[in-house]
Amino acid sequence: MPRPAASELPIRFYARYIAPFDLDARRALVHARTSHRRRFPVKAILCTRYGSPDDLVLADIAEPVAAAGEVVVKVAAVGLNFFDTLIIAGKYQRKPPFPFSPGGEFTGVVERAGAGVDGFAPGDRVLGYVTFGAARERVAAAVDDRPHARRRARHHLRHGLSRAA
Repeated sequence: MPRPAASELPIRFYARYIAPFDLDARRALVHARTSHRRRFPVKAILCTRYGSPDDLVLADIAEPVAAAGEVVVKVAAVGLNFFDTLIIAGKYQRKPPFPFSPGGEFTGVVERAGAGVDGFAPGDRVLGYVTFGAARERVAAAVDDRPHARRRARHHLRHGLSRAA
């Protein structure tokens, strides 16, 4: 693939062009761009009392920390389903303590990995499932790094985190 002229590149890529298939260079660039930034509070949609989706509030929460076997993911999209409305209304079997974020399924990009995480690195695109708590900018999720996790992610999303193809 020939390198495009500087006038054809978006402004943010003038300093260095990275081929789309060079994942190691992309991960290093993502880390270099984000590691020096000051961390700000994370925005989250919170349920502070049982009610309807109209009762949810947008608030700042503490930045999640990756424990052993977990990664922190910058959330790009969240799946909100019927059971989320049941949780918000207090009609679901599980009733998380207040305040909590609805949303179970999410996709995003790994920002940080906890101790003992080998299969994921900053910059990896991932998808995952948590029972609740995904409707926020960043979420800490357990890693599902078993050999069949990638195949299962294509068919049915269960728990933990899987690499997005």
